[in-house]
Amino acid sequence: MTFKQKALKGIVILAVVLLVSMFFSKTIQTITTPKIQKISATRGKLEDKIPVNAKLDFLDGEPIVIKDAQGLGATVSKITAKTGYSVKKGDLLAELIPTDYESKIKPLKDEYMKGVRKTTERIAKSIRIKQSSEHNDAYNAMLHTADAYFVERIDALLTASKLGYDINPDVETWGIRPIDEAEQKKQQQDKEPPTTPAPVKYPDEKEYPGLADKMKKAYDAFIKYDEAKSFYRDIYQGKTNIRRVGDGTFEYIKERDSLIEEVQKAEQAVVELESKKNNMQKVYAPRDGFLTDFSLKVGDSYDGIKPLYHISQEGDIPMLYCDITDIKKTVKKGMKLSVEGLKRELSITDIKLSTDNKKIAYIKLSEKDISNLGGLSSLMNKDIPAQIIYKADKTTTLIPASALRTDSDGSNFVFVVNTNWGGMLSNASETVKKYPVKVIEKSDKVVSVEEDLMYQQIADNEDRTIKDGQQVMEYVN
Repeated sequence: MTFKQKALKGIVILAVVLLVSMFFSKTIQTITTPKIQKISATRGKLEDKIPVNAKLDFLDGEPIVIKDAQGLGATVSKITAKTGYSVKKGDLLAELIPTDYESKIKPLKDEYMKGVRKTTERIAKSIRIKQSSEHNDAYNAMLHTADAYFVERIDALLTASKLGYDINPDVETWGIRPIDEAEQKKQQQDKEPPTTPAPVKYPDEKEYPGLADKMKKAYDAFIKYDEAKSFYRDIYQGKTNIRRVGDGTFEYIKERDSLIEEVQKAEQAVVELESKKNNMQKVYAPRDGFLTDFSLKVGDSYDGIKPLYHISQEGDIPMLYCDITDIKKTVKKGMKLSVEGLKRELSITDIKLSTDNKKIAYIKLSEKDISNLGGLSSLMNKDIPAQIIYKADKTTTLIPASALRTDSDGSNFVFVVNTNWGGMLSNASETVKKYPVKVIEKSDKVVSVEEDLMYQQIADNEDRTIKDGQQVMEYVN
C-alpha cells in the first residue's frame, strides 16, 4: 500500500468517525432536551360556561283566607289541586263542608220569624179597633199576609245569595204594581196619558235558575200584605164603613220603627249566614297563577282565620334563582344561561342582594319552560343544573390555560421560544425565556391577558419541567 493509499484510507476512517460522533451527539441531545409544543396567542373575547345550581323561586305567594268559613267551621271534603299547579281564574281547587251551619241558622230563623210576628202584632194592636168578627178578619188577614210575604222574601234572598246574584233588597223593584183603577179614571177625565209601568228586568233564567219566579212570588205576597195593611190603616183613619177606636201615638211610631229595624237585622243575619255557607263550600282560584303552597288533605278542619293556601302574586311567574356570590367573573343582567332539560337558552332577568348579603341571579321562566322541565311539582325544593354562558366585554389576548405559569411570588408568566441560529456547521437551537403577563380573566381552558403576544411563539405542553433559558426542542410528529 502506497503512502497515497494510506492517506486516503485515513481520511475515510476520520470522516466515518466524525459522522458517527455527530449522529450519537444528536441522539443524545434529542433524548435529554425537553420537548415542547409551540402555540400562538389569539385575539378575542373570553368565553366560559360557569356551572351553577338553580332553584325555583315564587317571590312570595299571596295567602288566601276563606273568611266566610269564620264562625261556621269547615271540613275539607274534596281536593282537586296541589302545590305547584298552574291554575286559571275560576278553577275549582277544593270543597268544604260547613260543620256548624245548622246549629247557627235555626236560632237566626226563629229570631227572624219571632220578630216578624211581634212587629205585625204590635202594628195591629196599635190601631185599636173594636174586636168584632169583621175587625178580626182584617186583623188576621194582615197577620197572615205579613207572614206569607216575609217567608217568600227570605226564600228569594237566600236563593239569590246561593246563585251569586246581587239582588236589590227593595221589594218594590221585584215586580209591577197593578194599575190603580181610580187613578186611571182620573187620568182619563183629565185627558192625561195613561201611566205605563216600566218593565222589570228579571235575572236570566239560565244563569240564575228559579230566582225570577221566587222574586215574583215574593212580590205578589208583598202586594197582598201591603193591601191588607193599607185596608187596616184605612179603618184606623176612618176611610171605611168599619168603626175605629183610638189613634196611634208618637211613642208607638218609635216603638214600631224599632221593631221593624230588629226584623231587618234578623233578616240580614239569616241572609249573611246563608251567603257565607254558599261562598265557602266551593273554593275557586281567584285569578290565574301558580299554587305556591296547597297542602290540604281531605278531612282537614278549617277555621276561616289562617290561610287556606297560597297563590303566586298577580302576573308573577315562578323564576329560577342561583347564588353567584363566589363567582369571580362579572355576571350581568342579560347574560344567557343554559338549563339542563331545556333546548333554548334563558336570560338572567335580574341580580339582587339577599337579606344575608348574597348575590342572587334571577331567571324568568315561561309556562312552556316549566312544562318542559317536568312541571312545578317536580321542581319544588330541587337543584336544577345550569350553566351561565359568560362572554367578556373586551377583546384581549387569549392563550391556553395550560401555557400560563405561576412564579414563586404568585406572579404569572409564559415561556416564549427564542431561536438561536448557528453557523454553517451547527444546527439552530431554541431556548425558552420567561415573559411576565397580567391575567385579566380565566376559564378552565383559556386565559385572558393584557400583553400583546401575537408575534410570539409560546411554549406549551412540555414533556418535563422547563426553566428560564433552557434549551428545548419542538415535538416532531
